[in-house]
Amino acid sequence: MKPPFTCEVLVVLGGNIVKSGDHYTTTPYEKGTKKSFGAQGRVITSAFLYHLGVSDCLILSTGKTDPEDKGAPSEASVMKAELMAFGVPEICIHLEEQSRTTEENARELVKLFATETFKEKRTIGVITSSWHIRRTDAFLKREGFHAEGRKIKFISSDTMISRYLPEFRGDIHRLYYRQEMKDRIHDEGNGYNALKNGTYRSRKLGEIVAIQQPFRGIHFDCL
Repeated sequence: MKPPFTCEVLVVLGGNIVKSGDHYTTTPYEKGTKKSFGAQGRVITSAFLYHLGVSDCLILSTGKTDPEDKGAPSEASVMKAELMAFGVPEICIHLEEQSRTTEENARELVKLFATETFKEKRTIGVITSSWHIRRTDAFLKREGFHAEGRKIKFISSDTMISRYLPEFRGDIHRLYYRQEMKDRIHDEGNGYNALKNGTYRSRKLGEIVAIQQPFRGIHFDCL
C-alpha cells in the first residue's frame, strides 16, 4: 500500500498507561484510568504508519504521570515496547520522558527540536486522539513549535484506525456515542476555551474538572 503522505518525524503523544498483571500497557478505549484513555489507538496508528512508509523516525512523548505509583515506567517507554512488538525497529524510536501533561509535551518538544538531531526537521506529524487535537495545537502554537518553517500535520488515531482497519470502524464510531467520550469532549472543550481566555491550568492526575459550557468543536474526521 502506498503511503498516504510522508513526514520526516512522527510525534506520538501519550494517553496514560495501566498496570496489567506484572507489566504496563497503554490505555484501551475504555474509561477506568485516572486521566485518559485510548492510547493504544495512538500506538497502533504510529506502527501502521511506520510500516506504510510514512516515516522511519518516531518520537514518543510523555514521562511518568502517576505520582502514586512510584514503580511505574514512563508512558514513552511503554509505547516503545508496544511499537517494537509491532515490528518497529528500536533505532527508529526516540523518547521524550520529561513531560507529564499536554502542556509539558509542547514545552519539551520545543526543546527537543532545538537539538542537533531534530533542528533541521520541517515536516512533522503529530499523532493523538481526535478529541485531543485542538488543545494540543493550541499548546504547540503557544510554545512556538510552529516556528522555523515547520509544517505540522495532526493525525487522528481514531480516524486512521477507522479508515484503514475497517474491522474496527464500528467500534470507533460507537465509542463517540458513549457517555465517557462525551464527557471527555466537554472536558477538552473547557480546556481549549480556558487556553484562549488565559485561565488554563493543568489538572492533577485524577482531578475532576467541572463541566462548563458544552463544546461543539470536535469533528470525527480530523486527519
